[in-house]
Amino acid sequence: IARPPELTSALLTDLLRMTRAIVYMDDPRDKDGSLQDENWLRFINDQAPIKMEPAREIEGWVQSKIIKLGGIVASGVNISHPDKAVSTAALRLGITLMEHGNIDGQEVLYNHLIRTRDENFFGSAEAALIQATGQIREWRLALKKNPPTEDPAARRRREPVIDSDTQECSERLNHACLVLRYLQLCMEGHYEPFQH
Repeated sequence: IARPPELTSALLTDLLRMTRAIVYMDDPRDKDGSLQDENWLRFINDQAPIKMEPAREIEGWVQSKIIKLGGIVASGVNISHPDKAVSTAALRLGITLMEHGNIDGQEVLYNHLIRTRDENFFGSAEAALIQATGQIREWRLALKKNPPTEDPAARRRREPVIDSDTQECSERLNHACLVLRYLQLCMEGHYEPFQH
């Protein structure tokens, strides 16, 4: 299916983020909205949402509602998007939807991948991990060639210098961490179809 030209990367990123925000803000037991401000901050800071008691059941219900409306498929399809912002938003949405091993999310995503034979899903995950591995290898070689001469205590006291290479490396490693967490949640609770 071709994407409509109106669906820009910026709009797609916003749609994925808004879908994720719904998981944070929706709580049928929070009648007075007492958790909304805190959950908004948790969403911004990439922390897990909190729910009224029974919290785990409420979170699972909200996750499953969004999953059944297509949220997990939107996440799975877009982790291979060439725009890093879209891919990152898709990973974060999927992680939020499958947190605690949501079986609905695992099953829907697995069935979608089997039905569509979407090789981009695993290809993009592999590429992110290969890039991160290469980055770590480069760091190790650079440290061997140029070991730090400064006292470690002095290095901790001064402000870190973040140049563009360091920023790019950090983004690659953070992206790889999201990919690993996403894949781990696909198999959480020993969900065997994804394990094999």
